[in-house]
Order: sequence, then structure tokens, then C-alpha cells
Amino acid sequence: SGSRSAVLRTRSRHAFPSAIEDEAGGLQARSAAGAERRQSNTARAARPEKLSETDNRTSEYSWRPRTPFSSGPGNSTDVLAIVAPGQGAQTPGFLGPWLDVPTFADRLNWLSAVSGLDLRHYGTAADTETIRDTAIAQPLLVAAGLLAALELFPHPADGYPFVGVVAGHSVGEITAAAGVGVLSAEQAMVFVRERGLAMAEASAATPTSMTAVIGGDPDNVLAALEAHGLTAANNNGSGQIVAAGTTEQLAALAADPPRRTRLIPLSVAGAFHTVHMQPAVTRL
Repeated sequence: SGSRSAVLRTRSRHAFPSAIEDEAGGLQARSAAGAERRQSNTARAARPEKLSETDNRTSEYSWRPRTPFSSGPGNSTDVLAIVAPGQGAQTPGFLGPWLDVPTFADRLNWLSAVSGLDLRHYGTAADTETIRDTAIAQPLLVAAGLLAALELFPHPADGYPFVGVVAGHSVGEITAAAGVGVLSAEQAMVFVRERGLAMAEASAATPTSMTAVIGGDPDNVLAALEAHGLTAANNNGSGQIVAAGTTEQLAALAADPPRRTRLIPLSVAGAFHTVHMQPAVTRL
């Protein structure tokens, strides 16, 4: 999608019991009971559930997990996972195609008003350096993630039975929290605006950034980061560790990288998830 939110589909399976029934009647009774439970779960999933007070305030902007799981044997249920990205996912003009969708455009205007930022401009016309600014990138990504997820369904309520799990990477955690109703969309936008401003101020105190280290032996990579005074800010899975620190420390790492690695500077304006962000923590 334009927001680069990852929408994944997985499958949950519960196998039949392996024990052999001594009597055919026992197997038939168990099969009938399982079918009855599955039918009951399907009926419950089809009925819309009353939203909580928090969701009623922002039902147009929030989605909550409503996955019709069954503990009965033989159940197979599709589960929708929505994963919201962190800083670095934004690119110039990435919201342009979305503005052809009337509901998306209207909701973006509303979240712009709430955040006090012209998100339409930043998502369509601003250049790379402008949207790299933490104070802009964070609200822009949270708004884009929330609104893109809503467009998966004709009406947000249609998605409730199918969203099984949400997650977020760094600032994407705020997107996920708002999506499941922990925060209202308005609260999320005000919070992420203040978070972005505080982190931008912390970043301005000392020039810092982040670099993805791809490949190499993990122990060697961590040793190299420690030798240069860098922090392993993220472990993004097999073969990728993100180094964070001052620009001078990152330059030294680039000049002497660990063996069999490839370094990719990230489009971020600070050393996030490190001690350099302590002033922002204190403020928030």
C-alpha cells in the first residue's frame, strides 16, 4: 500500500485428535459437537459487537481484533495481521495515489487538523529532506497507517472479525495502539506530534543517525558496534542489526565495516532507541 503497511494473511489450524475412538458412536458425537461449535462461532462472528466507549468516540478511525477463533477440532480460520512501519518508510509523494479515494482524503484532512500539520502537503509534495524531519515523519506515518488500514474494508466495522493481530515497528506501535482502541485517533495524533517534536529537539542537540548492518557474523557485528561506541538499536531479524549513534561514529563504522556486511544509512534524523533520546523521554 501507499503507507507501506504490511498486510499479511496467515492460517491457524487445529488438528483432529490423534487418539483412536473405541466406538464409532463416540467419533460421531465428537464430530457433531465440533460442527455445532463452528456453526455457533460463525453466527457470533456475523453479529456486530457493540464498541467500547473509546471506540465509539473514534469508530471511524479505529479497528479492533475480532477474530472468530474456535477451540474445536478441525477448525481452520484466516487471520489478518496488520503491521505498521516505522520511520524511514516514508517517501516523497507516497500518499498521492491515496487522495483519489474520497474517504481517505477526508480523514487525512481531519487528522491534519488534529495534529496541526498539513499532512496532505507532506505526503504528496514535500521533498525527501523535509519528510525526514522526525517532527513530520512520525505524525505522517501514523496517520497514513491508520487510514490505509481502514480502506481495506467498505466500512471499518466489516474488518473487526478478521483482524487477528496488529503490531508496529517503533513509531508504528502508536499506529497499532490507536488501531485497536488503546488510544483514540485524536489522542494518537497529538501524542505522536509531541513525541516527534521532543525527539527532533533531542536529535538537534548532537548530530546522530542510524545505519542498517546487513549480513556478517552477529557477534562480530556487535563487537564492531561496541568498538565504535555505537548502540545496537534494533535487531530486525536474521541478518540485520541497526547501529545508532553520532554521525562521526557511524562514519567510522562505514570506513571499517565488519567482514561480509553491507551498510545502509537510514532515512532518519536521529539515533532513536539510544541514550541520545533521553531528553525526549523526560519530556514525554
